[in-house]
Amino acid sequence: MKKIILGMIASVISLSFLALTSFAHDGPEPHEGKWHPSHSGKVLTASGLSCIRTAVSTREAGVRSAYLSYSNATISALDARAKALDTAWTLTGTTERWIARDRAWEDWRKSSKENRDTFRTARKTAWENFRKSVQSCWVHASQVETYKTERTDVQ
Repeated sequence: MKKIILGMIASVISLSFLALTSFAHDGPEPHEGKWHPSHSGKVLTASGLSCIRTAVSTREAGVRSAYLSYSNATISALDARAKALDTAWTLTGTTERWIARDRAWEDWRKSSKENRDTFRTARKTAWENFRKSVQSCWVHASQVETYKTERTDVQ
């Protein structure tokens, strides 16, 4: 009985070793070198490179503009909140002061949300325009950007 069990164990080990060595991958690993599973293997033409370069530059200018507008609008909203709170603390009446403080914070919340929504819309528009531009370049998407690239540009 022991011989049968030992024989079965030995055969399982030898078969698993055989399977591991025969299915081994000889090429580069997915994260080494230039190998990528979705790479089509085609070389980009000079016109394709120029087209993509223009699309990327336009996208980056749009994203930069969205961030700049968001920053400026947020700073303006913070200044307005600071001024409103300063004014609220000059009021001597408790009820008036409470109402003024509450209004300052409510205005801040409202403008902050509007700024964030405007920013997200502008950033999304820049990426959508980029995708449309790349389609006109006649280049496969895997050679341009990955879905992870856009996800890194998130706030």
